[in-house]
This record gives sequence, structure tokens and C-alpha cells, in this order.
Amino acid sequence: MTRKTKPTRRPSRAWIAITALGVLGVCGFALHARSGHAARTWLSDKLRAPRFRLEAVEFLGLETLAPMKLLKRAGLGSHVPLIDLDPDVLIGKLSSHPRVASCVAARIPPRRLVVEIEERVPVARITGTHDGVDIDGARFPLAAGEAASLTSVRGDVRWALPLLRTAQELEVELVAVDVRARDDLRFQPADRDVEVRVGLDPAMSLRGWLRIRDSGLLQSYAARRVDLRFQGGALLRDFRKTKKSKGGGQDGSS
Repeated sequence: MTRKTKPTRRPSRAWIAITALGVLGVCGFALHARSGHAARTWLSDKLRAPRFRLEAVEFLGLETLAPMKLLKRAGLGSHVPLIDLDPDVLIGKLSSHPRVASCVAARIPPRRLVVEIEERVPVARITGTHDGVDIDGARFPLAAGEAASLTSVRGDVRWALPLLRTAQELEVELVAVDVRARDDLRFQPADRDVEVRVGLDPAMSLRGWLRIRDSGLLQSYAARRVDLRFQGGALLRDFRKTKKSKGGGQDGSS
């Protein structure tokens, strides 16, 4: 007895066509990817050729910083392929220097790197140290000979910043600032041999000092100390010579 078998169903032409298209698509994608990778490899090899290796680094904006020390900090060496230099990494390394306020870098083919740096500008030096501060209070080591022309600040420099900012705006030169408390600052101006005491609003007090300085009272009474903690007036103390006011007192006020 023989067993009958079912006839084998042959795949339809449509299914064969769809399968063939799928195989061709996969093959095409693979070839494209392989050719794209080959193109990228070829371009990468070309950009690492000797003619595209770093030979010159140009720093812009430097005032006190030394280019060679910056190169060492950045870890830059000669003959590095320009394509392998990451500007963001470079900027991060240079910006970590306490004197650098901002930094930008640009690769210029075939062999040049340009780095522009903005240095912090000191407005004062911290007494007893070799450090300075900029107008925002950032602290950094001063260059040789730089401290001599700067205002000396003793005490917490944070409370002196409003006074220093206003002095810079009004172009008033201060020799020294003594911060004894947040509401007790004393400064010595460069153009008068006096001690000026200011209070909670150093900016307002400095403007008051300019009015007193230009009024002629200091010359008349030869005061060694000016107290500007009182709103709307000033108190003169410690006279070099006695000059009685109209009321017969020893202190002058304005």
C-alpha cells in the first residue's frame, strides 16, 4: 500500500521578488557602510599626513603670562596632527589657570593653532601675600613688579570690592584699604594724607569723600581723619593744627 504525499507548494513569484529586493537592500546598505567607512578612513589618513601636523601656536592677548608655560599646561607638542587637537579640551586646561579670565582656540589648517586669552586685571593686592584680585574678586598670583602700583587690601577683600569698583569708575586712586568689618572700611587716598572711614555703603561714602576733598575743609582744618558713616554729612577728626569753628568747637563737620 502506498501513502499519498501532498504536493509541494512552490513559492510565488511575488514572494521571490520581495525576498530578492530585501537581500539586495541589505547588501547595498552593507556596501554603502563599508564604502563610507573606507572614505572616512582615507580622509582621516590624509588629515594626519605630515603637512597637517601642528608647527605653530600663536597666543593673542597675553600681558603677563608666558607662552611656553601655557603650552606646557595645555600639553601641546609639535608635530601633533591638527585633527587630533580638541579645542574644548585645550580651552579647559588653559582656563584652569587662575590668571585666565576667558579663552578661545581655533585650528587653522594646515599647521597652525591660534589661542586668544583674556587675562584677569588686578585692581588690588592682598597685604602680606603675593596675590592680587580683579574687580570680580578672583584671586591669582601677581607678576613680578606688579604689586607696587596696586591698592593694598588688608582683611576680607570681599567687603572691599564695592569700594574698589567705585574707585575705578570715578578714577580715584587708593593707596590702601583696611577692612576691619563689613560696615567698617578705612581707606587712604593717594592725593591726601588722611584716613577715610566708610560704612555700609562704600560707594556712597566714596562719592561723599570727593565732595569733602573738593570743598576746602581739609585744607582749612588739616584733619587727619574723615568719618563718612553718617548719612548726609562727614565728621573731621585728629587735626594737625587747631582751628576753631564759628561755634568754638574743635571738630568740623559737613
